[in-house]
Amino acid sequence: MTPKEWRDKTVRDIELKRKKKLEGQKQAKNFSFESMMRVQRRLNK
Repeated sequence: MTPKEWRDKTVRDIELKRKKKLEGQKQAKNFSFESMMRVQRRLNK
């Protein structure tokens, strides 16, 4: 593997990791928002 190939692969891996992390944060936000709404509904009854 040439240094250039290795660098490209590393960059790709980092970008994938970053994308996964962002997806995870988005899902966590959605989840916390949903649970908050659920609690609100329970309190309003």
